[in-house]
Amino acid sequence: MEITTIDPYGGGVFVSSGVYTAQNIERVICSGYGDDTKGINGIYGDIMAKANGLPLDPLLPPEGQFPFGVSYVTATNGAVIQSSWIIGGDMDSAFSSTSISSDIGYIRASGNGSIIDGIEVVGHSVTAVSATGGSNGIVWTNVTAFGGGLQLISADGPGIDNSNFLANGTAGAIRTIGSNSAITNTSIKAMADLKNLSTNALENDYINIYTLGRLSTLDHIDNTVFDVGGLRTMTIRNDIINGTAINIAGPLNRLTVGGTIDGSTIRASGPWANIGRVIVKGDINNSTIYSEHNITMVQSRTGSIVNTDIMALGSSDLDADLTLTKFARIGRVQAAGDISGTIYSGYLDEIVANTDNDSLINARLDSVKAGGNISADVYVGTVRVNGNIGGDMTITARVGTIAAGGNISGDIVAGNVESLAAAPDLGDVNGDVDITAKVGSVKSDGTISGDILVGGVYADNDVNGNVDIDARFS
Repeated sequence: MEITTIDPYGGGVFVSSGVYTAQNIERVICSGYGDDTKGINGIYGDIMAKANGLPLDPLLPPEGQFPFGVSYVTATNGAVIQSSWIIGGDMDSAFSSTSISSDIGYIRASGNGSIIDGIEVVGHSVTAVSATGGSNGIVWTNVTAFGGGLQLISADGPGIDNSNFLANGTAGAIRTIGSNSAITNTSIKAMADLKNLSTNALENDYINIYTLGRLSTLDHIDNTVFDVGGLRTMTIRNDIINGTAINIAGPLNRLTVGGTIDGSTIRASGPWANIGRVIVKGDINNSTIYSEHNITMVQSRTGSIVNTDIMALGSSDLDADLTLTKFARIGRVQAAGDISGTIYSGYLDEIVANTDNDSLINARLDSVKAGGNISADVYVGTVRVNGNIGGDMTITARVGTIAAGGNISGDIVAGNVESLAAAPDLGDVNGDVDITAKVGSVKSDGTISGDILVGGVYADNDVNGNVDIDARFS
């Protein structure tokens, strides 16, 4: 079945009565912009097809074949696709989404003034939805591939706005074209991989993907949440700002930012979670960089690190002996200007009243270097419990170099145990404590006014266990 309406002078409208078939639909075509008196040409009706067409013959050109339930819906020369359901399945599936039986091929709008606006595309798989050639983009559109993949979403002009894309399989590419295009107010979900996400900007978006293969041509990220299983590298030309949260269940090898990170969170959690190099040209302000395991480097090349927490807390797994183990390392924290906030490596902060587990903490911080002042507090291999500590604790804490071109006013704590009284009769250290702590050097071209604690045990009440401390401050 093929339906064509072509009228460059107006009247080429596929109206909202729709087309429904138990077989397949080959083409629905509309062309021509129309005019102000007769209206904008477009496809406004619903399109539903229950069965796929014949499979592709690899020996024939693909353009002349129609293997999908709905193979082609095309609006050219400025025509629009608007307020339509395009469904691969039963006639009631548009309303219940319970019986999606066929695939959707190509949904295309092109030409100056064209747009894909307010449509619902639902199929077992979806090949492509695109608005190009001087279009006004894709807006208020939902695309769902219930059983298979989603190969391509593409828009030029302003880009993509207020839309939702869901693939229960692999997604190929979601992209906008042009230096002023963006993906805004949009949700992108892929239960498997998204091979490429390419746009000038992400603003007010939610991205939930098992693995993101490539993130390219990105100028800035504004108030956007990433929940991603794997993301190896990310390069941003300018800023990450306004509550952006990049949450990764695996490793992030490198994050490069050409501007600033402000009011945002970079978080790697899970058994394979590590953060490699975070390299920012400008400032890192009011943000959190967190890894459940290690952080190789956090660097502000020309700016400062201000009111920012940098945390490598280590794994928190109970082994067969019920020992709480934490292995954490931060390589280098460096800024051309000042560093303020808090730096944690292998930090255990229990807010419960008691802890009876044995704890094994091996924590390391290689260096903190600032061209200006360091007012950040540094905690390496430290434990704070608001109650009694009943288990034995073995702590190894190493700090390499703390160096500032200005003053050092933050506290430096390595290998310290505190049991605090959250209630009466609490605040005891009952287990044995074995601490090996070392701070290599603390250097300042100004003054050093912060406390430096290397190896210590503090209790609001009693210390009943054996305490063995080997502390060195070079």
